[in-house]
Amino acid sequence: MPNFNVNSDETASTSQALLSDFQQLTDKLSEVRNKIQSLLSNGYSTPAAQQKFSPFFDEFAKGFQQVNDSLQGIGQYVKSVGDAFDQTDSDLGNNLN
Repeated sequence: MPNFNVNSDETASTSQALLSDFQQLTDKLSEVRNKIQSLLSNGYSTPAAQQKFSPFFDEFAKGFQQVNDSLQGIGQYVKSVGDAFDQTDSDLGNNLN
């Protein structure tokens, strides 16, 4: 029979840290996107290179967002694992009353 050990404090703190990281990375991507848009508007306007650079950055931002969204999903999953084990343990304890 398997042995389960879930530290709800650890899952909660890890989840909180991952979700905080997700938000920080989302904010950073927005900041970088604004810098790139400003550059393209004010300091990097060429007939050929700009046309290649803008889609290149858009593809990078899309990939970054997908990775970051996955990080958010991992954070939410870790939280749900801790919550589910806490609830199950509580329910089992309450059934003994």
